[in-house]
Amino acid sequence: MRLGQEQGTVLQVAGGVARIRVEPSEACGTCSLRGRCHEDATGPVVEVPVADLAVGDAVIIRKRSASRLLLALLVYTLPVVTLVVGALVGNDAGGDSTALVGAAVGLAIGVLTVVIVGRIGTARGWWHVTVEHAPAVQVPVSPSRE
Repeated sequence: MRLGQEQGTVLQVAGGVARIRVEPSEACGTCSLRGRCHEDATGPVVEVPVADLAVGDAVIIRKRSASRLLLALLVYTLPVVTLVVGALVGNDAGGDSTALVGAAVGLAIGVLTVVIVGRIGTARGWWHVTVEHAPAVQVPVSPSRE
């Protein structure tokens, strides 16, 4: 599998939303969130809006590269930037102790912004995911010897 794409099996389709069990990839073993990502008894599960899938279908889930890049920038840089800005504002306002308070407030604002933008983006489909049927696996047949 390529980066940004996973294989899965459709578990349930209801109301235009499919629950798909994702086959754990090599990256799952090193992920810091392994075992916590929408997991049920069968493994990691994602819910995506789709219309033409049926229970048991093998699918490929693809995530846009731009979405992953935007998320990485948002999650890793925004809290750091707001922390530094908060510390600078706090330092200008009154010294070291207010710089510490400003840094904490800045970090809280950054993290809260990431959470809010993440929820809004999920609701509006900004983190675009496409689901398509997996290609059928053809098993080579050896010629019979007579």
